[in-house]
Amino acid sequence: EFYPEKGYWISIKSPLDTLSGLGVDYNPNRVYNLHPGPNLISFPDTGSVDIEIAIPDNVENLFEVVISEGIAAVNTDEYGWTGSLTGFQGGAGYWVIVEDSLSFTYNTDERLARSAHAFVEQLPENTGFNVVQSSQQAFYFVDEIILSNGEMEYGDWILSYNDDVLSGIRQWTGNMIDIPAMGVAGDEITAGYFDEGDVPVFKVLKQSTGQIINLEGNIPTWETNGVF
Repeated sequence: EFYPEKGYWISIKSPLDTLSGLGVDYNPNRVYNLHPGPNLISFPDTGSVDIEIAIPDNVENLFEVVISEGIAAVNTDEYGWTGSLTGFQGGAGYWVIVEDSLSFTYNTDERLARSAHAFVEQLPENTGFNVVQSSQQAFYFVDEIILSNGEMEYGDWILSYNDDVLSGIRQWTGNMIDIPAMGVAGDEITAGYFDEGDVPVFKVLKQSTGQIINLEGNIPTWETNGVF
């Protein structure tokens, strides 16, 4: 049984498949009751709304992180909401991490500014840089990378690895961005990804030359739904 206020991971073996839902249970005024920590919830509308608009001002300070499929946003004092996730989209589920119990209703008024919130990045042409989505994921936010030779350029890629297994890729935009790191989900296609306590290795792939540069830093150990 599916509950309209919940979000769900659905894992399929087929590379292409379609899930269709029947019903008229869209309710933009639906109340969501959240507990401290991660909550997997739905978005009760067919459209999309900016993340800073969708979350009511009176509880926004209690929202720490919002995570969806391979994208995330973190609520910062300096930058506000930042990351590859920019809004809530109908048909998607979201992990929302809050610091205290709360109840809220999304702001989905038709008069609010709306736009398509699908994060778009130009991935390398080499298929060796493809990453399989896992239901177990973490995100490492980076706002500055200092190279020994040269500089980061718009369009470079940041890669996360577990040993020699590519676990995430994100294109550099010049601002703070989230680098996904996929974890083991108990199936064959996620074998080799992260388990609790593993430490990711990060690298830069230069879009102009194809050079791969190893990065060093103080990197926290991986945990599911971790945001660092």
